[in-house]
Amino acid sequence: MSSSRNNPGDRTLTVEKVRFFSLETAIADARYEIKGSLGSPDRKMWSTFVVWRDHGLWKIAAIRNMLPSPPR
Repeated sequence: MSSSRNNPGDRTLTVEKVRFFSLETAIADARYEIKGSLGSPDRKMWSTFVVWRDHGLWKIAAIRNMLPSPPR
C-alpha cells in the first residue's frame, strides 16, 4: 500500500506465462505497467507471483516486481 501511495497512477497487470509445479502451486509472470499521473512517466516492469490454492481459491504467497534490464 505504501508503494502505491508513493507511485500514483493506474496499474495494469497482464499475465504472460503460468508455470504449475503441482495442482496446488504455481508461478505467474506478468507485465506490470503504471500509467503516470500528473506528468510522471509510465513505468513498465515485470512481476512474478508465487501462488498456491487454498480450499479452491488461489492466494498469493509472494510478489516480485522488477524493471527490465536494458539490452546489451
